[in-house]
This record gives sequence, C-alpha cells and structure tokens, in this order.
Amino acid sequence: ARDLWSTFRRHPWLAPAMSLTRPQPLPGAMPFSEWVLATLAGQGLDLQTAFTCYLALINYIRGTAVNLETEAEAQAATGLDSEEWMDAHEPELRAVFAAGGFPTLDRLATEGYDFDLDLLFEFGLQRILDGIAVLVATARP
Repeated sequence: ARDLWSTFRRHPWLAPAMSLTRPQPLPGAMPFSEWVLATLAGQGLDLQTAFTCYLALINYIRGTAVNLETEAEAQAATGLDSEEWMDAHEPELRAVFAAGGFPTLDRLATEGYDFDLDLLFEFGLQRILDGIAVLVATARP
C-alpha cells in the first residue's frame, strides 16, 4: 500500500487516470493485487470479502492520491502552496466563524492544524488495516 502511495507521489497524474469502476488490465499492477488477495484468502477470508477489502484499500489510496495532481495544479496556477493559500484566506474564514454557529471549527482554527497529506494518508491507512485485521480475526475458525 505504501509503495502504491509512493508511486502516486512520484506520478501525480496516475491516480486520476485510474478507474475503480472500469479497471484496465495492467500487468504491472497485478502482482500487488494477487499478493493482497492471496494474503487475505490465506487468512481465512472468502474471495468475495478479500476482493472487497482489496477494492476498499485501493480506493482509499487512489482517492487520497487524487489530491496530489489537483494541489500541484493549484500551486502552479496561484504560486501558493496549500499552507500559504490557507493563510491568505484566513480572514474570510474567521469572518464566517465570527458570524457564529461553528464553535468547534472556530476552536480548531484558533488552535491550528498542521495539514500534511502524507500523515493523513498514514492515519487513514492504519484505520483501514486495523479494520481488515478485525475482519480477518473473526474469519478464522
């Protein structure tokens, strides 16, 4: 999973070019698919469940990576990275919060949040893998 994320990091155009609903036969990607399916089936999951886990994992990785190309394009167009863009738009955000109705978001803006796509990816990946581990544990006799 981390290798796929690294590939998407090196080639930001790749994630948007891939399709989950209309997959293309990509011989270079099939060893990973085979490994995941064989591993999950070997742990007691039926093939339908194993493939569903595989699709959820791939969809998460791809879905997070889609932001890479979009961010690169936005940075090229504006000359601002995401942190600089947020800093530039903070007064607008604060004005919305000042109007009321968003106390938790206001608190978050005051405390700050260090957005890092790699850390976000790792956090989500661990939650998915933890969930699959529970599924595997319940599949064993």
